[in-house]
Amino acid sequence: MKYMCDGHRQWLMDNPSELQPGWLRATSMGCEAMAGRQWQRATVCFGNAVEIAELELSRNPDKKAQQHYLDAAAQMMAAFRRLGDQQSCRFLFSRVLDQLGQLSVRTFCNESLALLRELTFGDLSTAEKSLWQKLSLSPVRREALH
Repeated sequence: MKYMCDGHRQWLMDNPSELQPGWLRATSMGCEAMAGRQWQRATVCFGNAVEIAELELSRNPDKKAQQHYLDAAAQMMAAFRRLGDQQSCRFLFSRVLDQLGQLSVRTFCNESLALLRELTFGDLSTAEKSLWQKLSLSPVRREALH
């Protein structure tokens, strides 16, 4: 899965101060697409957010970067589920675990990992309810959802 063009990726690597604003823009656009029931558009927006979060992780795998990565992946999985694309959910779940494993990241939130599992293998309505509840509790994400 590749959503970001090489030029944009390079620009973000050259301008790391744009990583967080880019992630916020991509996730906000994805949330708007989900609200408009535009599932395919949402997967593209969240795909960009996942890739931006991966760049953020490669620079500094702190808890904030991990949470951005997990949040974007969870939202992307929710969009895939709406499209009925279980295979892409499983692929993304494996990719997230692999990425965190490669970085030797062991401090990620178990609650977020449980949410990814639910989005990949569980009941869609329960998983989405958990996702939106989790996002609504985050002050930064609350702003993007409105």
